[in-house]
Amino acid sequence: MTSVYEFMEKSNMRTDSALSSVKVDLELLNNKIIRTLLDLGLTDDEAKVLLLLNKRGERKVQDIARNVEIPRTHLYIVLQNLQSKGLVFSTLERPAKYRAMPLGNAVDFLIDSYRHKLRTFEKSKEAISRDWSLLQEHEVVKNTEPELIEQNLQIISGEHQIFSKAKNLIMQATKEVNIFVNARNLVKISKEDITEELQLLASEGVAVKILTNLTSCETSLLDEMDRCEIKEMPSHFNDKMYFIIVDRKELLLLNQGKTKESSAMWTNSRSFVDAMSILFTMGWHSAGMSLGESKLHWAGEIVLDSALLTRDQ
Repeated sequence: MTSVYEFMEKSNMRTDSALSSVKVDLELLNNKIIRTLLDLGLTDDEAKVLLLLNKRGERKVQDIARNVEIPRTHLYIVLQNLQSKGLVFSTLERPAKYRAMPLGNAVDFLIDSYRHKLRTFEKSKEAISRDWSLLQEHEVVKNTEPELIEQNLQIISGEHQIFSKAKNLIMQATKEVNIFVNARNLVKISKEDITEELQLLASEGVAVKILTNLTSCETSLLDEMDRCEIKEMPSHFNDKMYFIIVDRKELLLLNQGKTKESSAMWTNSRSFVDAMSILFTMGWHSAGMSLGESKLHWAGEIVLDSALLTRDQ
């Protein structure tokens, strides 16, 4: 028979376990909010302070420093930055107390700031283009040496930046786009505007070829990319490779490691591009019929089987 003491001990263990689970969930939520604030342009310390003031309300510097574990001398700089961004306010009393704009309003405020920056950048682009045109008209630059293409390499971090780079790269294609991608990442691409760009390029005569391990049963995705030629990658190929080649001049090689943050390498190095182009061509010729043809073949078999079944009945 279970004693009262044993029962209470077991109950406390279950309670501690439940509280631990809640704590983990709260930490996940906190980290998610902080990551969003970082994406909107705040530093890690600014995001922590803004979140703390939203949770705890008006606080003195010593209270904030104790809770976010930031040295007080640096905390004054963080608070000043948040005030200059219009996200934190201070009282006139001494020592001053600080309070934050409600988090939802702060996010809206930061998004509006980004929009304003984008509009400013667009105007700057127009001004630079206009000034460059005037400069070209009045200043003749002579270059008698043959133009050499400089070979460059760029490392890109973050999924948003990678998709933006991939889209810009694809938009510049004039002859062909070759993509080697597994099913999971092809589904990711389909959720971006990239598939629309590929469809547009294919309709304009650009050869868009995709090697993937997507099955013919996933007909909806194939229908979205019906202008592109898609083949199933050979089974002996490593489906963790993920790269895009445009016009056999530029390469975007995406990292499929186990790191949390996505990364990619862009290059126009001739040797790199040629090597990956050869690999893609080998895979393309080793692959069977296109997945579009395979889908029709599969559908035809179903119709034929249904007809034979009806005849036998």
